[in-house]
Amino acid sequence: MRSWLLVGIVAGAGCASDPGEPAGTDPPVPEVDGTFTPVVPAGDCAQSLSLYGMTGSATPTRVPLSLGTTGVTLCLALDGTDNIQVAHFAANTPYEMADTSSFLLTLYDAGGNLMGNGWDVAFGTSPTTVFANLEYGMPKGQITNVKLVVATRAGEQAADVSLYLFEPYE
Repeated sequence: MRSWLLVGIVAGAGCASDPGEPAGTDPPVPEVDGTFTPVVPAGDCAQSLSLYGMTGSATPTRVPLSLGTTGVTLCLALDGTDNIQVAHFAANTPYEMADTSSFLLTLYDAGGNLMGNGWDVAFGTSPTTVFANLEYGMPKGQITNVKLVVATRAGEQAADVSLYLFEPYE
């Protein structure tokens, strides 16, 4: 399982089916003032979950959600107290056969300040497979509380969102 996740991390940096033609959306780039524009605003916590960063595997915690365009906010306690270098957080949505994911991911700190938006990871052709991905290095040696917002681009649908917290350098 860990080898797939590392492939997902590399693919998130930019993947193309045809050189010079991006297959997905790149990670968000800060605006001129250094801030990001949120994709979906944070709301009240629909669920609260804790993830421990040194379980010894990158097995995801799967969270079934009923989603719409207003999003569902998950409050997460990311426990990096025993991590060696960093507590690497990742969230992703199910694979879809499409050019663009149906889903959006946005990460906030506990105070509601935007940390970053997710991006699409696409691979293959005829058909293209895509999923929404968000990754963030959390501090080691502490528990970090964040809010993850998961939404659809349009309409309503159910999806299992996969959440990871792990030590990438073990």
